Amino acid sequence: MGVLFGHQHFFGRGEQRINVRIQFDTQDLGSFAAVNRQDAMRRNLGDRLLKLEVVFEDEHFAIINKPSGIPVHSYGRKNIINMLVHSLQKGNLADSLSNPLPAHRLDTPTSGLLIIAKSRRFQSAIGQLFEKREIKKRYSAIVICEPENEGTNSDPIENKEALTEYKVIKTCQSRYFEKLSLLHLFP
Repeated sequence: MGVLFGHQHFFGRGEQRINVRIQFDTQDLGSFAAVNRQDAMRRNLGDRLLKLEVVFEDEHFAIINKPSGIPVHSYGRKNIINMLVHSLQKGNLADSLSNPLPAHRLDTPTSGLLIIAKSRRFQSAIGQLFEKREIKKRYSAIVICEPENEGTNSDPIENKEALTEYKVIKTCQSRYFEKLSLLHLFP
C-alpha cells in the first residue's frame, strides 16, 4: 500500500482546487486535480440524489470530492453512501464489495477528498493505515484573526479531547473583518 498526498488551494469565492498524488502497492497512479465549486454543488442538491464528482477510480478504490452539507452516513436518503452507487462503477474483482464504502468520514459541513473502498483487500489495507495513523490528514480553514505562524490547539471537539497543529499559510486584510488567515490544520 502506498501513500495519499493531498492539498487544497482556495481561489475565488467558494472555489477550491484539489491536487492528489496516489500510489497503490508499487504502482504509481499519477496526479489528479479537481475544482470544487460550492455554489454549483448546493444548487444540485434539491430533492434528488447528487451524482458525486469522482476524482479517481479503479477496481480497488475511488476518491470522490465530498461536497459540504451532505453527511457521509445518516438515516436519511441524502448521504454519501446512497450516492456512491449512482456515482461509481461496479467492481469486477473477486473480492469486490457489493456496495462501495467510505474508508473514513468527513463531518457534514466539511468538503474535501473522501477515499472509497471498492474491494475487500483495499478496505483492509486502508483501514490498517488509518488505524496506525500512517495516513496524514490535512485540512484547510479560513479564520477571522491573525494567529501565530504555527501552533497547537487542544480545545475539545464535540466533547472529545482533540489536538490539532496548525500552520498559517497567508493572512490578509478583509473588507468586513479586520484580518483573515488561511491555515493548514493537522489533526
